[in-house]
Amino acid sequence: MRVLTIAPKLEQKIIENKASFNCGSIFAVDSSLHHAWIKSVSKAFLAVKDKGFYPVILCSEQARFLVRNSICRDLPELAVLSVHEIAKGFFPELLDEIRLPYPAVLPEDKSEEESWREYRRT
Repeated sequence: MRVLTIAPKLEQKIIENKASFNCGSIFAVDSSLHHAWIKSVSKAFLAVKDKGFYPVILCSEQARFLVRNSICRDLPELAVLSVHEIAKGFFPELLDEIRLPYPAVLPEDKSEEESWREYRRT
């Protein structure tokens, strides 16, 4: 099995931005950040698919449902598994790491909104 992983800081950001509703939980961010996320996932997925592989996203158990829900409308064919769903002794092949084209929050003393505004100006 060939996999895409999520950059650790980005995965943590997904988990931290969890919003729970009666119908389930979602990765709740503004539309611009969500668009950047979908674009990054799509780019990584298509790059690997163009090489003849059909990857899945491998992430933590805490992020799995949030990641799946965030991409299901745009990339319904892309499977998402948690590390705990991989059988013992089975070692997936890492093909790429999904990351946003800018740090989600950089530097630490800036808010996410300030960082995002600066990114959009460039």
